[in-house]
Amino acid sequence: MLLFTVFLTGAGVLIIEIVASRILSPFFGNTIYTYSAIISTILAALSFGYYFGGILADKKPSEKIFFFIIFVAGILVLLIEVLITVVLQAFSKEFSLVYGPLVFSVLLFFVPSFLLGMLSPYVIKLQHLRVPKEGIGKVSGEVFFFSTLGSIFGSIVTGFYLIPNYGVDTIILGTGFGLVVIGVAGLMANKAKNKTIISATVIFVVAASLAIELLPFRLLANAVYNAEGLYEHIAIVDYEQEDKRPVRYLLSERNFSSGIFLDSDEHLFDYSKYFSLYELVNTEIENVLILGAGAFTLPRAYMRAEPQAEIDAVEIEPSLYELSKKYFRLKESPRLHSHVEDARRFMLNTDKKYDVIFNDVYLSIASLPVHATTKEYFELAKERMDDNGIFIANFIGDLYTGEKSLMLSLLATLDSVFDNYYLLSVKGSEEREVAQNYVFFALNSDERLDFSSRAVTESETEVIRNIEEHLVDLDKYDFSDRVIFTDNYAPVEMYTAGLIKRIGVRGL
Repeated sequence: MLLFTVFLTGAGVLIIEIVASRILSPFFGNTIYTYSAIISTILAALSFGYYFGGILADKKPSEKIFFFIIFVAGILVLLIEVLITVVLQAFSKEFSLVYGPLVFSVLLFFVPSFLLGMLSPYVIKLQHLRVPKEGIGKVSGEVFFFSTLGSIFGSIVTGFYLIPNYGVDTIILGTGFGLVVIGVAGLMANKAKNKTIISATVIFVVAASLAIELLPFRLLANAVYNAEGLYEHIAIVDYEQEDKRPVRYLLSERNFSSGIFLDSDEHLFDYSKYFSLYELVNTEIENVLILGAGAFTLPRAYMRAEPQAEIDAVEIEPSLYELSKKYFRLKESPRLHSHVEDARRFMLNTDKKYDVIFNDVYLSIASLPVHATTKEYFELAKERMDDNGIFIANFIGDLYTGEKSLMLSLLATLDSVFDNYYLLSVKGSEEREVAQNYVFFALNSDERLDFSSRAVTESETEVIRNIEEHLVDLDKYDFSDRVIFTDNYAPVEMYTAGLIKRIGVRGL
């Protein structure tokens, strides 16, 4: 039973570690800082747990203490829910993208992981006392085998079953409840005093009630849908703008990733209006590739604008296609082909050429998938462009000219791939240190565009007609000394952290 118990607690450690990324990423992004902070915190907690667990086991080798440690760990896991609501949500904005994940990893996960780390040396001591004839090496090997096997089990079941089917709150509460049950059952089996059992039960009821009571404060107001996706938390919320117009947003990890007006088919986000940039090159298009479909607003726009076009929409989150049909007025069409796949992997596996590629895979200012920012990624996109094709990409950032400028390094990377390109400021402003959407578009030809021609200035499409007002003069910027992001070296998170600090989104 002790070995089976250490198997279960080993699983609990990995469940907490994997779910931790889903807890922190809405506040600090899916960055290397988030993952490094979580892994470092858990490993540090386990290391100290092993050390002090061994000392305690030598002094007081008692199964009652062993199961009481499990009970307390379960209570603290339950209280993670309280800390998320009371502390993380309230104070995360005061911490930077770099240091915030480390601070809150320690606050939320260190102590429960420390207690769970104490269990392995404790079991080694207890097992050795039970079977003193067996060598300490064999006993240690058995304990670490079952503990590690439990961790493997916890890792697999969390990634492949728990997260796809249950919310983070349910997983945390379930893990906490499970540890508490193991602890109380062990205390009872070892004939702990009734006073101890009653006290433990009261503590459990208080902690569980507090955690469950605070859950509603984490739910979004006006949410018509709220659930865990395979890769991110997904919420769909309805709001009324200041002009009383009703809107519906798709939130991915608390970031507004897509949206529609509920009373019209107008574009809610200004950058998405630039889907029509292809009109500068082609009056009719046959094949369109959308990378990062979100709520499928861009595929809808292309289907309405070009009745003959075939649309390949790539979205890594599996549930969004069905949700878009239910909540965002997407209609099934034989011309629309939904692909549940990573954008880069899709381009790698297809030989199809496209008249338009619209790259919209960047979730937020704090969550850029690094493998979709590199020279190799953009080279792959260029290979998928038709001879007269156009590549469009939406970026968020500023044109800061100091060191470690995210946008200028992105532009330097794009410059190393595309020969004929332009940059548009969605706000129509060239204030260099104002964060906003920028739309990059490149032509797979040598023909330079004349934005003062009558075809442009008298276009029926507003963004085409007014394009000169939004055109960024790239001659003002020198890319020669900028870092070009590659698969080998892409310090995207570092540059993003500098951007967030500079524009004052967070406190540090």
